[in-house]
Amino acid sequence: MVFLRLILRFEERSLPQLMLREKRDLVYGVIKRISALCLNLAHKIQCFYFIFMTHIASFQLYKAITMLVF
Repeated sequence: MVFLRLILRFEERSLPQLMLREKRDLVYGVIKRISALCLNLAHKIQCFYFIFMTHIASFQLYKAITMLVF
């Protein structure tokens, strides 16, 4: 959670200057980083259900945020 806050704080400073496509790429990048962290954790504990749910959750989160923001 702290990692997400740091990313968003760093990247929100330049957010007003970004165009719509760049904002969408930024949102996708943040979600991709979070899901990579979750997948690394899941692989370490070898929980295949968690791996599957992380893929689904990251896609749903990306869809929801892009619909709200754009």
